[in-house]
Amino acid sequence: MSRPHEIPENELIRYIEMMMPLGFTAKALSIELGFSADYIKTRAQRSEAVKDAIIKSRLAHTSAVMKTFNQVLLDPGHEKWSMTVAERVASRYMADEEPRESGGSDGSVDVEAAADKVIGDLGEKR
Repeated sequence: MSRPHEIPENELIRYIEMMMPLGFTAKALSIELGFSADYIKTRAQRSEAVKDAIIKSRLAHTSAVMKTFNQVLLDPGHEKWSMTVAERVASRYMADEEPRESGGSDGSVDVEAAADKVIGDLGEKR
């Protein structure tokens, strides 16, 4: 399945550098480009630009999540969509937690507890 001779190495690296930070996996790129997933992973691991771009992408995502939490936590009367987004994001981090006690059995997620958990997780990764 590998066809490394058909695409110049520098073009392949540029394509990987552009697509992996957007969330494309090595397997998805292997299907699209016709290379093996291992070949693409090897090329991506050699590229500092890919590593930097993925880190920047993850930081931008984390920053967006934290901005949403801050909007909700600092201004509980904020527009309703912000609370919905924050609760959706919070539910990803608190999937194994019990529903909030002050809202009870409706299955809602305690956004403040989720924010604390996210901040704690970020501190551990540093």
